[in-house]
Amino acid sequence: MTKTESAANWRKRGHDAVLLLGKVRPRVRYSLPGADLGLRNLAWLPDWIAHHGGRPEGQALLEQADSLATALHELIEQSWRDGQPPPAKQRRRIKTLVDDLREYAPIGARQQAIAEEPEK
Repeated sequence: MTKTESAANWRKRGHDAVLLLGKVRPRVRYSLPGADLGLRNLAWLPDWIAHHGGRPEGQALLEQADSLATALHELIEQSWRDGQPPPAKQRRRIKTLVDDLREYAPIGARQQAIAEEPEK
């Protein structure tokens, strides 16, 4: 398998995961406040990785995404076990990890800045 075929295979797997996240997000959006922000940002990951084109920043992006995914897993698991919405501390952790992830995703950071601009 060539490098191009391998990259195409991973990109397809990433987009398949995005489709799955798209189906899961609406189901957890209101029952798990704080999870939606993390899930939305993980959905951009395949495009952000493709943007980095194999440069070292892509590895740092993957490491940040892995931390975010782990924190989301912990948030969901604790909420499921407790039968309660995620505590504020966990929601803040997700927000911080999203901000850290976006440092390695300059396209996403610009999009977030535009989305968060106050309306005039």
